[in-house]
Amino acid sequence: MRIIIASHNQNKIKEFKELLEHEVVGLSDINYHQEIIEDGESYIENATIKVKALVELFPNDVIIGDDSGFSIKALQHKPGLYSARYMSHLNDYERNLAVIELLKDNEDRKAFFTCAMVLYYQQEYFVTQEVVYGTLPNEVLGNEGFGYDPIFIPNGSNETFAQNPQVKQQISHRAKAIRKIIDHVHYLQD
Repeated sequence: MRIIIASHNQNKIKEFKELLEHEVVGLSDINYHQEIIEDGESYIENATIKVKALVELFPNDVIIGDDSGFSIKALQHKPGLYSARYMSHLNDYERNLAVIELLKDNEDRKAFFTCAMVLYYQQEYFVTQEVVYGTLPNEVLGNEGFGYDPIFIPNGSNETFAQNPQVKQQISHRAKAIRKIIDHVHYLQD
């Protein structure tokens, strides 16, 4: 069973490959180079848009689309749905520094990651959405992971996802959603 991840993001595809025991390919692997416009009003809508862009082209494969975001309570839950495009003129490290600077005088450091995931297989859709809560440190910490990982300490830990990728692989928003997707793939196979 081939699983197509509706993404060009190699970091995401790597996470899926680490957690799924099937052939996992990304959009580049199947020579799909078109940009999929994520213009939905929710994470689930954006994940669904990605899946629907591929359904007719690859009707016999499992297709998984996801959309994730990082929400900071003190910033009125920004960047949220627009996390990938937030301060897009900056690279990940610069963006993380800028976020830390925005919060330098704020005691409320609460944040959470969201991941919506949509699976399509044999004309059926399965949808899940998961979150992981935590806080922001006062500095950028760690060099593993990607995106906002160096500025997110999940509840119950004292290290960022970028400092401890094993914790991220176990409890992150994407890991939780992937586990539900895996359960559904096993359900479909039985």
